[in-house]
Amino acid sequence: MNFINAPNFTRTMRMPTVRWRSVFDMLLRYGMVLVLIVMIIVTIIIDNKFLQSENLLNLLLQWAPQGLMAIGMTYVIITGGFDLSVGGIYAGGSVLGAAIAIHAPVALAIIATIAAGAGVGLLNGGLITILEVNPFVATLGMGFVITGVAEVASNATPVLVTKESFATVGAGKWLSIPIPGWLLIFGLILGGFVLARTIYGRFVYAVGGSEEASRLSGIRTRTVRTGAYVMSGALAGLAGIIIASRLSEGQANLGQNVELSVITIVVVGGTALTGGEGAMWRTAVGIAILAILGNAFDRLQVSAFYQEIIEGAVIIGAIAIDSYAKRRLASATRLQQGRSPAPGETGAAVEGPAGVTITNAATEVGT
Repeated sequence: MNFINAPNFTRTMRMPTVRWRSVFDMLLRYGMVLVLIVMIIVTIIIDNKFLQSENLLNLLLQWAPQGLMAIGMTYVIITGGFDLSVGGIYAGGSVLGAAIAIHAPVALAIIATIAAGAGVGLLNGGLITILEVNPFVATLGMGFVITGVAEVASNATPVLVTKESFATVGAGKWLSIPIPGWLLIFGLILGGFVLARTIYGRFVYAVGGSEEASRLSGIRTRTVRTGAYVMSGALAGLAGIIIASRLSEGQANLGQNVELSVITIVVVGGTALTGGEGAMWRTAVGIAILAILGNAFDRLQVSAFYQEIIEGAVIIGAIAIDSYAKRRLASATRLQQGRSPAPGETGAAVEGPAGVTITNAATEVGT
């Protein structure tokens, strides 16, 4: 045997293994997309009416409010925060929008509701970044406050709106597609562009990866984090007036547990709860997974009790797989850089605005 060529022989023998590892890592990175494809195929097999345009448009209409809130929640979670006030803003927005629409133009009701949601988001940002209140506590308390105000203002009764123009926002169509569906599509595209292609988007990832390093590099971390909460509040307000328009009434009890559903969408898509990692396309995948799952259960008339069990199992499994994938890919990246894994280190470096390298930041920026 020619020992001079032995290293080359060994390298050649290892190539298929390396190739298979690359394929495996690719499947892990985009595992939730694979889950979505499998779910679509299975749903088509068990329900041949799933792909009918009427059913798909109904899904788009049904999930548009939660999808819009998930866009804002994606920004908040990537910065390393939480927003549990979206349920209260959603319900309060429905009451506020309906109340204004009774006596004023619908356009004014929409603008005022979105502005009110943004204002609540600004308050959340101030409590969290200036007073340094824990995001969980601050937004949970704010959600209770907004819900309580909505109940007092409406006397805990529905605020009915009889204007036909008001119903257009939540039930109207353009080019045969529901207007809320257009808003969701546009929101995902614009939100994804800002997150992946703008300086603010890069700062969002950097702050979520390491807020202290971002601050030392010159990033205004308070502004970045507050901006995410303002966006989340504004979109929750928009979602509230959409549902009020669809129902022709605003209700103070609409937001029960909706914040958990919104967070589930973001996390199932693959955005890390630890911050600094995620993408808007992942949120779109999360919306699709939960929408298809719920639609299949409803059309097959699965008991609500079994639905909860299966949905919980799917959520846990999806997050477990995605977490494993992120750990494996992070380890592979560190090994390629020629260094051993460091405890607590989860990402690559990002160049700060002042030329300072920000470590522990996102490994995934819009991918």
